[in-house]
Amino acid sequence: MSDEFLKQFLGRILGEVFRVQKKLDMNCPVSDGTIYGLLNGIEVAIDSTIGTDGLITKKQHDDMVRVMNKTFNDPEQMAKFTGYYDIEDDLSAAGIDRGVAIELLTYWFNKGSFVDMIRKMDSSNSPGECRTFELDEFDV
Repeated sequence: MSDEFLKQFLGRILGEVFRVQKKLDMNCPVSDGTIYGLLNGIEVAIDSTIGTDGLITKKQHDDMVRVMNKTFNDPEQMAKFTGYYDIEDDLSAAGIDRGVAIELLTYWFNKGSFVDMIRKMDSSNSPGECRTFELDEFDV
Protein backbone atom coordinates (compact mmCIF):
# COMPACT_ATOMS: atom_id res chain seq x y z
CA MET A 1 0.00 0.00 0.00
CA SER A 2 1.52 3.32 -1.03
CA ASP A 3 1.91 6.34 1.22
CA GLU A 4 -0.24 8.34 -1.18
CA PHE A 5 -3.08 5.80 -1.02
CA LEU A 6 -2.89 5.75 2.77
CA LYS A 7 -2.95 9.55 2.91
CA GLN A 8 -6.05 9.71 0.69
CA PHE A 9 -7.73 6.96 2.68
CA LEU A 10 -7.11 8.77 5.97
CA GLY A 11 -8.28 12.03 4.43
CA ARG A 12 -11.54 10.46 3.31
CA ILE A 13 -12.18 8.90 6.70
CA LEU A 14 -11.50 12.20 8.42
CA GLY A 15 -13.76 13.95 5.91
CA GLU A 16 -16.57 11.53 6.74
CA VAL A 17 -16.08 12.12 10.48
CA PHE A 18 -16.28 15.88 9.96
CA ARG A 19 -19.31 15.49 7.69
CA VAL A 20 -21.13 13.52 10.39
CA GLN A 21 -20.21 16.16 12.98
CA LYS A 22 -21.70 18.88 10.74
CA LYS A 23 -24.89 16.88 10.09
CA LEU A 24 -25.37 16.33 13.83
CA ASP A 25 -24.80 20.03 14.55
CA MET A 26 -21.71 19.16 16.58
CA ASN A 27 -18.74 21.47 16.86
CA CYS A 28 -16.75 20.80 13.69
CA PRO A 29 -13.27 22.35 13.50
CA VAL A 30 -13.11 22.65 9.69
CA SER A 31 -14.98 24.40 6.88
CA ASP A 32 -17.27 22.81 4.30
CA GLY A 33 -14.51 23.38 1.75
CA THR A 34 -12.04 21.41 3.82
CA ILE A 35 -14.54 18.57 4.23
CA TYR A 36 -15.04 18.52 0.45
CA GLY A 37 -11.28 18.49 -0.07
CA LEU A 38 -10.79 15.62 2.35
CA LEU A 39 -13.60 13.56 0.83
CA ASN A 40 -12.31 14.11 -2.68
CA GLY A 41 -8.64 13.46 -2.02
CA ILE A 42 -7.35 17.00 -2.47
CA GLU A 43 -3.83 16.64 -1.14
CA VAL A 44 -3.50 20.24 0.08
CA ALA A 45 -6.64 19.83 2.21
CA ILE A 46 -5.40 16.53 3.58
CA ASP A 47 -1.93 17.87 4.39
CA SER A 48 -3.25 20.97 6.12
CA THR A 49 -5.67 18.88 8.21
CA ILE A 50 -3.50 15.94 9.17
CA GLY A 51 -0.13 17.67 9.04
CA THR A 52 2.46 16.89 11.65
CA ASP A 53 2.29 20.29 13.35
CA GLY A 54 1.94 19.61 17.03
CA LEU A 55 3.38 16.11 16.73
CA ILE A 56 5.30 15.16 19.84
CA THR A 57 8.24 13.02 18.82
CA LYS A 58 9.58 9.98 20.64
CA LYS A 59 12.76 11.96 21.29
CA GLN A 60 10.81 14.76 23.00
CA HIS A 61 8.93 12.15 25.03
CA ASP A 62 12.11 10.35 26.05
CA ASP A 63 13.93 13.61 26.87
CA MET A 64 11.11 14.71 29.13
CA VAL A 65 11.00 11.29 30.79
CA ARG A 66 14.68 11.74 31.65
CA VAL A 67 13.98 15.15 33.21
CA MET A 68 11.00 13.81 35.16
CA ASN A 69 12.86 10.70 36.32
CA LYS A 70 15.68 12.80 37.76
CA THR A 71 13.24 14.08 40.38
CA PHE A 72 10.66 11.28 40.48
CA ASN A 73 13.16 8.49 41.19
CA ASP A 74 15.01 10.41 43.93
CA PRO A 75 13.04 10.56 47.20
CA GLU A 76 15.05 13.58 48.37
CA GLN A 77 14.37 15.48 45.14
CA MET A 78 10.69 14.49 45.24
CA ALA A 79 10.40 15.85 48.77
CA LYS A 80 11.83 19.19 47.59
CA PHE A 81 9.76 19.36 44.40
CA THR A 82 7.15 22.12 44.58
CA GLY A 83 6.03 22.67 41.00
CA TYR A 84 6.68 23.05 37.30
CA TYR A 85 9.17 25.89 37.72
CA ASP A 86 11.52 23.41 39.47
CA ILE A 87 12.00 21.50 36.20
CA GLU A 88 11.35 24.21 33.60
CA ASP A 89 15.04 25.05 33.02
CA ASP A 90 15.90 21.36 32.52
CA LEU A 91 12.98 20.98 30.11
CA SER A 92 14.06 24.06 28.15
CA ALA A 93 17.63 22.75 27.98
CA ALA A 94 16.23 19.50 26.57
CA GLY A 95 14.28 21.43 23.92
CA ILE A 96 10.88 20.86 25.55
CA ASP A 97 8.63 23.92 25.46
CA ARG A 98 5.72 24.45 27.81
CA GLY A 99 3.12 23.37 25.23
CA VAL A 100 4.79 20.00 24.68
CA ALA A 101 5.27 19.60 28.44
CA ILE A 102 1.56 20.20 29.07
CA GLU A 103 0.57 17.60 26.48
CA LEU A 104 2.93 15.00 27.94
CA LEU A 105 1.97 15.78 31.55
CA THR A 106 -1.70 15.40 30.66
CA TYR A 107 -0.99 12.13 28.86
CA TRP A 108 1.02 10.70 31.74
CA PHE A 109 -1.32 11.88 34.49
CA ASN A 110 -4.31 10.29 32.80
CA LYS A 111 -2.54 6.99 32.23
CA GLY A 112 -1.24 6.89 35.80
CA SER A 113 2.43 7.80 35.29
CA PHE A 114 4.34 10.35 37.42
CA VAL A 115 1.04 11.06 39.23
CA ASP A 116 2.55 12.05 42.59
CA MET A 117 4.96 14.48 40.94
CA ILE A 118 2.33 15.92 38.61
CA ARG A 119 -0.10 16.48 41.51
CA LYS A 120 2.59 18.56 43.25
CA MET A 121 2.43 20.95 40.29
CA ASP A 122 -0.91 22.28 41.55
CA SER A 123 0.93 24.99 43.45
CA SER A 124 2.08 28.59 43.26
CA ASN A 125 5.41 27.26 41.91
CA SER A 126 3.70 26.44 38.60
CA PRO A 127 2.14 28.66 35.96
CA GLY A 128 -1.65 28.50 35.82
CA GLU A 129 -1.70 26.23 32.77
CA CYS A 130 0.64 23.73 34.46
CA ARG A 131 -1.31 23.03 37.63
CA THR A 132 -3.97 20.45 36.79
CA PHE A 133 -4.04 17.86 34.03
CA GLU A 134 -7.39 16.10 34.32
CA LEU A 135 -9.22 15.42 31.06
CA ASP A 136 -12.62 16.95 30.49
CA GLU A 137 -15.51 15.44 28.56
CA PHE A 138 -14.28 16.87 25.24
CA ASP A 139 -10.79 15.34 25.51
CA VAL A 140 -11.88 11.70 25.21
